[in-house]
Amino acid sequence: MLARMKENEVTMEEGDFDATTDTIRITDKALEGKALRIRGLKDRTIHIEVDKMVKLFVEELERCKILVHGQVVTGTAEMWSCKRCTLCVLKGVETVQCDACDEVSIVGAVRVCSSNCTGLKVNGEDVAETGKKEQLLSKSDEHGKVTSDKMHRFGHDQIPVMDPEEGKEPKPSDEQTIAESQKDLGNDAFKECDFMQAVVFYTNALDHDPTLAVALSNRAQCWLKLGDLDKAETDALKAASLEGAPDRIKAKSWFRAGMARHGRGDFAGACECLSKAQKIDPKNPQIDHAFKMAEFKMRQKPKNN
Repeated sequence: MLARMKENEVTMEEGDFDATTDTIRITDKALEGKALRIRGLKDRTIHIEVDKMVKLFVEELERCKILVHGQVVTGTAEMWSCKRCTLCVLKGVETVQCDACDEVSIVGAVRVCSSNCTGLKVNGEDVAETGKKEQLLSKSDEHGKVTSDKMHRFGHDQIPVMDPEEGKEPKPSDEQTIAESQKDLGNDAFKECDFMQAVVFYTNALDHDPTLAVALSNRAQCWLKLGDLDKAETDALKAASLEGAPDRIKAKSWFRAGMARHGRGDFAGACECLSKAQKIDPKNPQIDHAFKMAEFKMRQKPKNN
């Protein structure tokens, strides 16, 4: 049930969600063509999986993770008065305005405008000093490095000054190079246990090269670490079935799909995936152990009459 629906905006608050679950998925197609305002939630992971929303507002959240999976028409989101939150932009948002927030991390946005924020991080880098009140515009280049733009200020409006070369589509010959660069940044983020940031980089890599099996398989591993078993299985199965994927990546992908199914209690499905991983890499002790454990659990699981 959508709460407080106006003609062009929907506001969703704590009372609109199941209090017994930490993970929220917003999928209602009624949000298409409307702005979404999320307000007052604490200690939640929020997946926004709606395409064609007009704009996203995130207000007064505490200790939350917000993952944007769908396209936002205006390409913009605003955060206000949030504390110890992470906004992870997988697609659909280019510019985030962040006001009066404390210890907020934004990953995946191209530009970030901030005002009166403390402890703000963009793509893992500190971009606002404690107590600073001036506007700061931060952006990432095509290889994921954070840079800064100039800004013109007109009252409360902020307009970035763009270089003439900005906005041009990369040449086809550059696509693979950019994909590899994003994949490498994902690997670095994964090593630092920053799994949400790694997801963003792997997603960027796949935007430039959808056949990059290693990025897809590694993103599956990130989803496993983040506890999103459905997305882990989807990515892993897709990586395992990609034509031209190296055997090493296929084995890892079948293994990760098996672990996702195991985590959901689908032990027969886990055995199916893990046996395929075994055929490719029969000497891998980790795969062998996982298969035996899933097989044992499958035998122990009561059968439905």
